Amino acid sequence: MTSTDSRINTCKVDGCARKVSIKRHALCEKHYQAFWKYGDPNGSDKRVQGGPCAVPDCGQPRSSREGYCQKHRLRFLRTGSLEKRKPLDCAQPHCAQPAKVKGLCQRHYDKARGSARNTTRICTVEGCDRPTKARGRCPRHYSELQRAGALDSAPLLSDERTSSSPAECVESNCTRTPTKDGRCVIHHNRFRAGHRIDRLCRGCGADLTGKPSGQRYCTRDCKPRCSGPECDRIAIGRGLCSSHLKQKNAGEVLRPIGTRVARPSNAPCDWCDDPVGENNTGRFCSVVCRNLARRHAAAAISGECAQCGTTIDYLAPANGGKRLTPVSKRLCDDCRHRSASLYMSAEALRERDGDDCSLCGLPVPKDAVRPHPLAPEVDHVLPISRGGTHDPENLALAHKTCNITKGNKPARWKRNPDEVAPLLAEWEASGMIPTRTECSVDDCDRRAESYGMCQKHRRRFLKHGTTELPPKPTICSEDGCTKPIRARGLCKPHYQRGLNRGKTCSEDGCEKESNTRGLCKPHYNRWLRDRPART
Repeated sequence: MTSTDSRINTCKVDGCARKVSIKRHALCEKHYQAFWKYGDPNGSDKRVQGGPCAVPDCGQPRSSREGYCQKHRLRFLRTGSLEKRKPLDCAQPHCAQPAKVKGLCQRHYDKARGSARNTTRICTVEGCDRPTKARGRCPRHYSELQRAGALDSAPLLSDERTSSSPAECVESNCTRTPTKDGRCVIHHNRFRAGHRIDRLCRGCGADLTGKPSGQRYCTRDCKPRCSGPECDRIAIGRGLCSSHLKQKNAGEVLRPIGTRVARPSNAPCDWCDDPVGENNTGRFCSVVCRNLARRHAAAAISGECAQCGTTIDYLAPANGGKRLTPVSKRLCDDCRHRSASLYMSAEALRERDGDDCSLCGLPVPKDAVRPHPLAPEVDHVLPISRGGTHDPENLALAHKTCNITKGNKPARWKRNPDEVAPLLAEWEASGMIPTRTECSVDDCDRRAESYGMCQKHRRRFLKHGTTELPPKPTICSEDGCTKPIRARGLCKPHYQRGLNRGKTCSEDGCEKESNTRGLCKPHYNRWLRDRPART
């Protein structure tokens, strides 16, 4: 390859030796992306350039336009200087600790706060001048008492204990110092909350006073143990530990933890007695049998049709699918399909039996529609869950509220008419008319949602004031422009002009409005004229 060919296939930006990716502009991929985004292959002046921080002896990368790293940028914004200020010393004489609050170190500030509130609240330990926290001691000496478990024996301050208070809590077996009502803090809070003051361990009967409110046993040894074979773990439910509880929930015989029953290969399934497989040592032949054994250990495998007496296999797939036939099924497929073809509507039952409800005996209004409680519905005299069918002899007219109240009760169940009479009287007094179920707009068969219109025409009416859509404009909305619309009601020139509105040319010293690729029209034409020819 000659030197001329090498110069042509190399990016034209000075100092860049990458291979040309865009031959039209003689630029590599990196500089072409910068040119497309900023109008300049070298990037934008506003972009943060890489490099180290401008502060000497700082090797952190710069992250701001000023050339500082994040640490020095925040320091400059906070203090106005790049130099780290030396912390001030404590204002207390002969103290070299750095100042924390109000010109004082933490120790002298705490001491000043304690002495300002109460001059006597200084630690009672000899040689300590820190302010007190509790029990007449500073935080350090109070923590020592707490770790040693001697808080109960530590005396209160002399100004916190009254002369009339007893020396110990009035509750039995409690030697704590009383605070109010002759009780210690723990017993006083429990007495105000209405809880039992005497709390005993459920295992050994020891006193649990002072323990957390949810604690029921004093130690771990007092908790009940698992009743499973060769197990001494703590019981969590049904008197069993977690491992034995899982065995019981799975319907297995309880066995010691860590042991496993050895099963031969291709043994009978525990649920359906079919072989589990040649290389299988499991208990079940399929996931279906395993789920049935775990959830329905005593469920029936088959049943009889409530109408014809045919055997219904609950282990067979329902309707030819993958789901099993539900155990609640009471009719075989032939009886169910035959009775479904004889199903009668509420209006057909009204013509056959009259207008009276079969459950309460009161009339069923003709104009009532769902979801009104008096709307007509079809009632199964013998419920489907009890073996009823869709035969016309098992169907009757009923109110919606009566049908819901009946549920799957026996066929002899009747409802008290006094419960439905107020609803019927209110219906007759109000003179309600049936609501329109279809949209009022012509040639629209959707269901009416509000104001007699469907949701689509209702929204159109609220937006445009009419149910008809306004005609769409086809000519640019700018004055004096007859070009067709491209986007947002504007033609192509006006739409591009709107996109570039407010943007200026990216060339130095040019303040004209941007036209294309971040350049004004003269600079863009000049760039088109000076660009290299396509090779």
